[in-house]
Amino acid sequence: MLIANNYTTLGFVHLRRAQASKDASVKKSEAEIAIAPFRKALESCPLTISLYMVWDSVTQILNNYPAAEGNLAKAVAVNGIVMASARNLLEEIYKSQHKQSLTGLDQVIARAKAEIELSLNIKSWE
Repeated sequence: MLIANNYTTLGFVHLRRAQASKDASVKKSEAEIAIAPFRKALESCPLTISLYMVWDSVTQILNNYPAAEGNLAKAVAVNGIVMASARNLLEEIYKSQHKQSLTGLDQVIARAKAEIELSLNIKSWE
């Protein structure tokens, strides 16, 4: 958990820089840099629900809607305290990319849940 917290802090530094910058190239660069520490934090602690939502912010800055959708789907699949907020954001993004329809959203969430379970199973073998 401590390692995950350290990586999360590093990711937040770059995310905040990206969010604060008015220069598009700096915004993109800082968001791209934030990805690696957030990914390492999730590898260390895959049930960190709020981190999926934070990573969603990074992927939206980069206009990577499939990744944003996947991260929010994981936050919904974990079913924790931020699940309702994650669900609302997920529905907005999903509809914007799928002609204002939610058809297929349940499959996206099911796939995200399977990915989390797979990640947990792999960790248990390490």
